[in-house]
Amino acid sequence: MTSSAPASFGASAPPAFWRRPQPWLSLLVRLGLAAVALAAAWPKLANLRGSVQSVALYQLFPPEVNQIIGVALPIVELTLGLAFLTGLLTRYAAIAFGAMLVVFIAGIISAWARGLSIDCGCFAIGAELEPGVKAQYGLEILRDVGFLAMTAFLAIWPRSKASLDTLIGLNPLSRAARRQELAALAALEHRGEDHGEHDGEDHGEDHGEGRDGESALGIGSGGGQSQGDGDGEAADAGFDDQTQTLDRAAKGKD
Repeated sequence: MTSSAPASFGASAPPAFWRRPQPWLSLLVRLGLAAVALAAAWPKLANLRGSVQSVALYQLFPPEVNQIIGVALPIVELTLGLAFLTGLLTRYAAIAFGAMLVVFIAGIISAWARGLSIDCGCFAIGAELEPGVKAQYGLEILRDVGFLAMTAFLAIWPRSKASLDTLIGLNPLSRAARRQELAALAALEHRGEDHGEHDGEDHGEDHGEGRDGESALGIGSGGGQSQGDGDGEAADAGFDDQTQTLDRAAKGKD
């Protein structure tokens, strides 16, 4: 009875044709996102008051919430930028940045739908546009959708060159590939053990059949020998009787 390999959980290892270029492509995407996050964080960190003002221009939250978001946003962007730059917790950084981009896209659509004329404040301090200047909401949304696609790529394939994840073994795909290798080795060992047990059983059955055949031959030869001995004894007894009869007949004539 063979044992199948246990199913691996989590992310699976990439196919063979994809394994060589994928870490390099993921490296390019990771560094690109690092540049985006750091470029977005720097002007806000340099002017936290202007960062709060950029949030207030969307007219979505009360002043207290605008204050919290305006201060926390550049710190989060800086943290994610450093995570992308070093390749630490790459998948989770990509998921977090992707979620932020979804919120940014929703905010831009909201401003567009309500007829606001503002600069999005993504890579600079936001401000109201001067009269006659048209907001570029469509281009800003397409840009953020492109960044969102990059985060999706990195969330699916986080393994990249020159990353701390690979150095300290935090890459989920590397662990999945290792689990698959161990499962394949375990399956091979189980098949080898089952094959050995099957051969041992067949050898034991053949040996037992040989012993049974020898016993049958022994019984047959023993029976034949006993029958031959009985026939010989009967012939000897008949010969003795004939001899005694002839002796009595000779004495009578005398």
